[in-house]
Amino acid sequence: MPCLWTWILLLYTGYTLCDRSTVSVVNSDKYSLARDRRYLIYDVNHGEGFNLRRDVYMRIANTVRLLRKAGEPFVLVLPPWGGLYHWQTQGIKLRWSLFFDVESLNEFIPVVEFEDFLKENGPFLDQVVYLQPYKEGWGDEYKLKYDHRPCIDGSRFYHQESESSWRGWFFSYDEVRAKKFECISIQGDSATLRDLILKEMTIFFDRGEAVLHENYGDVYYWEARRSMRYAKYLIEAGNQFRLLFNFQSFSIFKIFVKIRKRNAKFRRSLKYK
Repeated sequence: MPCLWTWILLLYTGYTLCDRSTVSVVNSDKYSLARDRRYLIYDVNHGEGFNLRRDVYMRIANTVRLLRKAGEPFVLVLPPWGGLYHWQTQGIKLRWSLFFDVESLNEFIPVVEFEDFLKENGPFLDQVVYLQPYKEGWGDEYKLKYDHRPCIDGSRFYHQESESSWRGWFFSYDEVRAKKFECISIQGDSATLRDLILKEMTIFFDRGEAVLHENYGDVYYWEARRSMRYAKYLIEAGNQFRLLFNFQSFSIFKIFVKIRKRNAKFRRSLKYK
């Protein structure tokens, strides 16, 4: 009898999972596909580290989720890693597959490596949008908004070569150019960025860290984070390391635990004074 209930549960679960709509693939019966596939590319301030870049990915990924939910066939182009100050290395053009399971990323939204994007679409991007704060600041309250504004410092990073050719860093790919460039002041989240999206097929957003989470800690936040699984070979390397070294046998580990407990006890004592 238990086996019967197990099979019923499996059949029900399989049906509900298959019946769920997903934004990883746009449903042509449900949404209008008037335009071809579109691409969203982004970058962040060069001084930012690995952890913030991971967090920004989640914000932009949720923007793509919202766009696809509205029937816009966007694909997120993964910005190559490299040139991070904290790494103390000159490595550039590093693919996401070196660090993350790209198949897992694709289970949340469709993604493509920047190098593969260039092979398929060529080196010209339709538009670069440089995200910047408002020069006058927030004012009396923080409102979700965006406006086309003169560049505060964005023009320092992009050089106009001709009427329809702008040159920038573009992850050190020298052949890449943008047809148009502009600065937009923004105070907003993933949904604000969705509303900002222009008609161009390929849009590059610089300073992606300016975009906040729409709802920090909601189900889509955690779905995006859960999709960011590390590459399988890194997980295997970690498993081998744990087998080789039993941390609990290290005296330094025991000292670390004692210090943590002592600090926790000290914080609790301050709390009740």
